Amino acid sequence: MNGNLKKTLSTALAGLSLTLFGCGKKETAVQEPVRPVKLYEVELGTPDRMYEFPGRIQASQEANLAFEVAGRILEMPVREGELVQKGQLIARLDDRDYESDLHAAEARYEQAKSEYDRLKSLFDQNATAKAALEGAKVAFEAATAQRDIAKKRWEETRVYAPFAGEIAQILVNDFANVMPKQPIAVVQDISTLEAVVDIPETLWILKGEDATAEMVTEKVRPELRVTAMPEVSFPLRVSEFATRANPASRTFPVTLQFERPSEISIHPGMTARIRFWVPAKEDDALAGTLLPVSSIDFQPDGQALVWKYDPSAEAVSPVAVSVGQARAEEIEVTGDLKSGDLIVSSGVVHLREGMQVKPWK
Repeated sequence: MNGNLKKTLSTALAGLSLTLFGCGKKETAVQEPVRPVKLYEVELGTPDRMYEFPGRIQASQEANLAFEVAGRILEMPVREGELVQKGQLIARLDDRDYESDLHAAEARYEQAKSEYDRLKSLFDQNATAKAALEGAKVAFEAATAQRDIAKKRWEETRVYAPFAGEIAQILVNDFANVMPKQPIAVVQDISTLEAVVDIPETLWILKGEDATAEMVTEKVRPELRVTAMPEVSFPLRVSEFATRANPASRTFPVTLQFERPSEISIHPGMTARIRFWVPAKEDDALAGTLLPVSSIDFQPDGQALVWKYDPSAEAVSPVAVSVGQARAEEIEVTGDLKSGDLIVSSGVVHLREGMQVKPWK
């Protein structure tokens, strides 16, 4: 009996101590931290619609330089990337053979001229036959033509820059033997650059009839953003546009020009994004409000939401929207939104109704 009593008392005391210990412990609620969010202010109305397309940058002028005669390059005093002036020497061939031919042609010319002048003087004095004079005249004219050809061929042993620009590429080695018309260098005028972009027919139709390049520039306010530096934009002007579509892509090539900036290095061959701004009233296919793509929270059932911020409650609530066409970083939406509403523009997948947030700047 004594053993069982001791065992019962020990069990009771252990249970009592656990009960007392549990009563002394306080429960503390875990408070969720306030999430910082980026906000975007909704603007309704009829804002201009932005279209963006990939483009390529090219020089406003480009020339492949070549000799008109064959020979060995004796001098090429320019290098790739060097700026050259119009008329500056680019390359020179070994001209000794051409110079010898020129001297021989000049000697034949002088001889033929002298003979023609002599016979003409005799003919004027009725001292020679007309046939002899006409024969001398033909020989003189032939010698003149041969001299001019020899002079031209000698002059063609030199290549000069056709305009001020930059040596984009050297295509031959020093002292190389070249053939006529073989390109030796490429020179580009990069003081003014061009951007070429292919426009789909859905946008092309908004150009209007009889529109000039200046009218189109004023209407769509084109701008360029270099792919390597997308945060910087440059205004463009339309210089020309084709009126015949590419039969494969059904697009229309448009050429735009811009002054080369001095603060950054932009060269032909670089890629870019070309933006056009079209008044919404002229684009019947567009409707709704443009919002950042990152502000749309797609649910598993396909419903699109945006999260509206209430400054007084410092909390967010979902608003169902319908989405339209995406345009670069923006997308068209319709829903219960009004101008001035603040919506969360990033990190929306982490939000839930009534969540406390704070604007992040």
